[in-house]
Amino acid sequence: MRTMPGSRPVWRPRARDRGGTSAHWVIAGTIERTGLMDAMATARQRGAEIEVFSDPLLNTSPAAGGLSQMEAVERRLAEIGVGMHRIPKLHSKIVTVDEDLLCAGSFNWLSADRKGQYARHETSFVYRGKHLEDEIQTLRNGLMQRAG
Repeated sequence: MRTMPGSRPVWRPRARDRGGTSAHWVIAGTIERTGLMDAMATARQRGAEIEVFSDPLLNTSPAAGGLSQMEAVERRLAEIGVGMHRIPKLHSKIVTVDEDLLCAGSFNWLSADRKGQYARHETSFVYRGKHLEDEIQTLRNGLMQRAG
């Protein structure tokens, strides 16, 4: 992850085993343009398991090819072996990497405009350390339970 001035914010998962993102909005073009799709594909090639959670109720706007944004993102993620889970009314914005990195805050990782009229100041906090293992597992379990 980085948000340095002048650079594009990129989630660069160093995941050895697992990574996850929950985001209420998903926009296929943003995920591609910011390099997130490539980063997830690279992590998958290393064997990392990656799960994405998003709200299907908010992602009905049109994308290329006559698909909804949700359908377009699901299709693209499936191509690289990333699981996509639909959770109605999801609003959390969380990134986890392995069992020792947790990022939580207001940043919409999979949809936010990084510049232009719709760019917003967002704040997220990154927590690191093995002490996060139980919290990360609790978050993952809760998301998976809601995903059904």
